[in-house]
Amino acid sequence: MLYKAHKIQLIPTKKQKELLHKSFGCRRHSFNWGLAKWKELYEAGEKPSAYSLIKLQNSVKKEQTPFYLEVNKCAVQYALHDLESAFKKMWKEKSGYPKFKKKGVSDSYVAVENNTQFKQKDKKIWLPRIGWVKCHEDMRFEGKVNNVVVSRTADKYFASVTLVSNDTPATCENQAVVGVDLGIKTLLVCSDGTTFENPKVLRNNLKGLKRLQRRLSRKKKGGANRKKQQMKVARKHYRISCIRKNAIHAATRYLVDNYGKIIIEDLNIKGMVKNRRLAQAVSDASFGEFRRQLSYKSMWTGVEVV
Repeated sequence: MLYKAHKIQLIPTKKQKELLHKSFGCRRHSFNWGLAKWKELYEAGEKPSAYSLIKLQNSVKKEQTPFYLEVNKCAVQYALHDLESAFKKMWKEKSGYPKFKKKGVSDSYVAVENNTQFKQKDKKIWLPRIGWVKCHEDMRFEGKVNNVVVSRTADKYFASVTLVSNDTPATCENQAVVGVDLGIKTLLVCSDGTTFENPKVLRNNLKGLKRLQRRLSRKKKGGANRKKQQMKVARKHYRISCIRKNAIHAATRYLVDNYGKIIIEDLNIKGMVKNRRLAQAVSDASFGEFRRQLSYKSMWTGVEVV
């Protein structure tokens, strides 16, 4: 049994965009409401949970937050499950107390919660309360759908479909072994001499990014021109992240296709980022993203990673 996810870019109409933004807003409001209630109940000596907050929220929803009824219930309820997960992470990993969410930052919501609600065909995906939304491609994986999360990055909208595949992990027949050395000047060097260049995308786009951010700092807060400039900055950041991920995807795909055993360094990335002379270059190389991609691709292909 394997978990897979397919992120598909959506092409919503103007009316569908309005409904998506309502869903983002309700999810954010529900999370912030739950965080305030959690703190209140905890100080009163109670032990709050996602289910207790959902029950309390349903009892006052019609009177206090009738706008919740305009969107899919998953958007509101799963925000409280996310809140509970944030507290568990705080206790387990010491990640810090959960913070109130801001408008326009990491906009997302759970649109579909099980396989029976999921529909996708002819480059269209069905979202509850919104209807059929055009998308750039059809599903590339098969399996039972776990959930669908709709998100926004800059001015683009995406649906991330997580599913459970019954396919057993592949067995790699290739017996070749390779050691991989990650770096800043060169993205990675293999022990057999194969190299992949680091695009250094942030460094190459830093001048243009600084120019856009300076213009943003001069715009009046709350104005329409500031919102336009914010979108330009967001689009620039999105383009940088796409180029970086594309380079890492090419490198990791080559490794899992050509070697049966891959040995990588166990780097202390958090410690490296604390060095002010290396922080920007290390972040631009994105060692953590390289390891994440290599981990799940090796699991799919049966390659051993040490």
